[in-house]
Amino acid sequence: MPRAPAAMQCAGRIISALLLAVGVTSSRLIHNGHQKPRHGFYTEDVEACVEKMNQYFTAEHPTHKDTVRRMLVDSCNGEELDLRPTVCPHMDRVVTDSLWKVMPATLLSPADVCERTEAHMTELQGVARVPRVGSGMIHISDTKKTCEPTVEAALDGAPTISSSSVPNFWYALCMNQDCAHMLPSRTKWCNISRPPSHSAAVCAAARTFALRHVESQPPYYMGHGEVCGLFSAFHKEMATDVAAYRRVLYGEAFPRQYVKHEEKRGWSPWSLLGYSSTAALRRPPLWAFLGPLLSVLELGRWR
Repeated sequence: MPRAPAAMQCAGRIISALLLAVGVTSSRLIHNGHQKPRHGFYTEDVEACVEKMNQYFTAEHPTHKDTVRRMLVDSCNGEELDLRPTVCPHMDRVVTDSLWKVMPATLLSPADVCERTEAHMTELQGVARVPRVGSGMIHISDTKKTCEPTVEAALDGAPTISSSSVPNFWYALCMNQDCAHMLPSRTKWCNISRPPSHSAAVCAAARTFALRHVESQPPYYMGHGEVCGLFSAFHKEMATDVAAYRRVLYGEAFPRQYVKHEEKRGWSPWSLLGYSSTAALRRPPLWAFLGPLLSVLELGRWR
């Protein structure tokens, strides 16, 4: 699959640690408030954002982007214990990705920050608008029923695709939209014309997300359902960023499906060494446990 260097350079905004994307034109929406997603999406509301941001700093006392990030992330300390492991890292990523183009020494007012964060939220929600794939609602990450037939058509009927090819596959499928079942070089005949449903940054981020996934294991063949499932996981990751932002800034309820639950650990000798009792593959050999024990016995012998 062909690559698009300019778009790939955009991959610095949507995700900073896990996915990075950025800087393409955001499809701005009309400001209609933000209590609940209208038609499945939240609308930009810079004025409401500024009102909330004024609780942290003001236009009369502007500050740097790193300070903004610290203030907003530190506010997570007051969150419920089960929400902190999810909300705080995602909020950190949202602020970092929203302000990545701003120079560290630049002073920002609440309006400066909100124009960028609200536009970034709009861009993130583009993941749900990818034709024949996205659910059409930001907090429903399952792909449409048309996803698997679309993948099959793009593969020219092949039942599987090598995992190493999936990142570029998703990028091409995402970028071509209405003519996605054909390679870019074969879409000259496509006469569909309408405003883009999502930015190129979403496609670059989808590629990065898929790349991180497939690089973590040896190459294998993926079926249509698994390929769509990978996009669904990407959608969920983006939606979690959106939910974390709205939780911290607007105090909205955080969807429970995004809460990451830490593994509950029962007592075991491995827990004394910091190992999980259920992660057998990560357990040290027996001598790692006996070593400290023998040291204690040896110390007692000389007393």
